[in-house]
Amino acid sequence: ADSGETLRLVMDFWKGTVKEARSAVLYEKPRSVVKPDYVWRSTDKWIEFPWSTGMPIN
Repeated sequence: ADSGETLRLVMDFWKGTVKEARSAVLYEKPRSVVKPDYVWRSTDKWIEFPWSTGMPIN
């Protein structure tokens, strides 16, 4: 979770639709607007994941 905005969007989408939802992320940033339920590591550094280095698909 970098800024946490995408995670907040997903949680808002499911609010009122499901009884319970939990979130999990590989890395969280201290400035994130959402605190995930499960986190592997915390960092304030930029992370380049192998699956996000290619050109975007239009």
